[in-house]
Formats: sequence, structure tokens, C-alpha cells
Amino acid sequence: MSELRSMTGFAQTGTARATYTLKSYNHKFLDLNLALPPILAPLDRDLRGILGGKIQRGKVLFAIGLSAEDPALFPRLNRAYLQHLRAEWKAVFPDDPDLPRGLLESDRLFLSAETLPLDLEQEVRDGTQACLERFLLSRREEGEKLLPSLLAAVREIRGLVSGFEPKLAQVRVDLLAKLKAQLCGLLSESPSDPSRIEQEAALLCSRMDPEEETVRAAQFAQRLEETLLQPPRPAGKLLDFLVQELSREFQTLSQKVRDFAVREDVLRLKMLAERVREQVQNIE
Repeated sequence: MSELRSMTGFAQTGTARATYTLKSYNHKFLDLNLALPPILAPLDRDLRGILGGKIQRGKVLFAIGLSAEDPALFPRLNRAYLQHLRAEWKAVFPDDPDLPRGLLESDRLFLSAETLPLDLEQEVRDGTQACLERFLLSRREEGEKLLPSLLAAVREIRGLVSGFEPKLAQVRVDLLAKLKAQLCGLLSESPSDPSRIEQEAALLCSRMDPEEETVRAAQFAQRLEETLLQPPRPAGKLLDFLVQELSREFQTLSQKVRDFAVREDVLRLKMLAERVREQVQNIE
């Protein structure tokens, strides 16, 4: 299985006393959100440490639901509140001492369990770890699905870029001839030195030569393929940077090259780079 991970993932596990749900979406950084019952609040920091140790990027939501059938977690009647409420009501309505049903539906009528059972505390840690492992597996599976398409696009990019080299020689010849003709036309009404025209044409040609962009594009494409095959963790930011640089070289190429056949290849390269850019947005 590839080590490339998607930023989207989902996992749900459970025991007799708790249910664990972990899911994530694309995000530039790690945005970790926990939805815990109040009794588990003391574990918030530890659970964040468990999750943050294995998840580097993504908008992540982790929720724990506790079973309503565990006697250790049963809510207790808030006796002090109920007695105060009854006394107040009787003071105002002495002839009608029975409390209305509506007042008995208050959330303050019950108290949550005050202490977390030690065995449940360890169970929650183990359950979180189990859910995390399944979640990471789902991310790797999603990353594995993306890898063939990404590699195919990057390898096509490398093939097209390497195919530029034999074409560049003719591009330079045509460009130099065109620049010399334009310079001769501009200087036709005044005496001009042929050697000076050659020098100026050569200088302009060097500025418009696409070789530098082609070499850099080949380097970025090679690094992109290497990163896909042996990704660091996290890999998404590096992949995104490489694709941006690759797209920048292709944009400059499209401005420099006028040969129709080569321009078609450059257009194809820009489309491939955009496809890769969209896909790596989902890589952790």
C-alpha cells in the first residue's frame, strides 16, 4: 500500500459503552475538533495528543458518544435544585403545591456523573487509538486510489518535456531568422552594420529561448514523480509547491514559443499540470 495519504477519511468503531467517529476534510493546516461528553472533558488534551501525533493536515472532527445503558454514567437527580424549585413554587402558589410538568423538563434537573470510572478512561484511550488506526487506513486507501492517476499525468508531462529538446534547435533557427528580418526591416532606411544586426538578433534570441524553462520544467517534473513514489509526511505541501513551479514554467513557455506544434504540446502540459494540482489538493 502507498504511503501517500488523502486528507479525506472516515472511521467509526465502538464498544459496549462508547462509539467513536473520526472524519476529515481538506484543509491547509491541521484543524482538530473534538466533540466529547462533559464527563470526558479531562481527557481532551490526551486525546488531542493521540490524534495530533498521527494526523498532520485536514479539518478533523472526532466525536465520542457514551452508552446510556452504563449505570456508572447514569445522570443523578439534582435534588438541591428540585427542592429549591418546589419551595419557590409553594411560596408563590400555596394552594397548588404540585410543580407543573413543564418545569420538570428543565436540563438543570439532572446532574452528569461526577467522576470518570478508571476502566472507562483506559477504554476511551484504547478506543480512540483503534478508531485512529482505522481512520489512517482509510486515508491510505484513498491516497492509493489517487496515485496511479497522478503518476500517469506526471510521466506524460516528463515525456512531453523531454520531447521538446529535438524541436528546440529548429525553434531557435526560426526565431533567429525572424528577429534578423525584423531588425533589417527596421534599419532599412539607415546604414547598418551586419555584424551589429547579428549581435542584436542573437541577444534577443537568447532572451526568448525557451531552453531554460524546459530544463527547469524537466527538473520539477522529475522531483514531482520522486515525491509521489517516496512521499515525506506530510507530502501535500511539497507536492503543491512543485506543481505551482511547474505551472509557472509552462506559462512562460506558452509566452515564448510561437511554433504551432510546440504550442499544442505546451497547452497539453498546462492541462496536465492543472489536473495534478487539483488532485494534490487532497493529499495530506
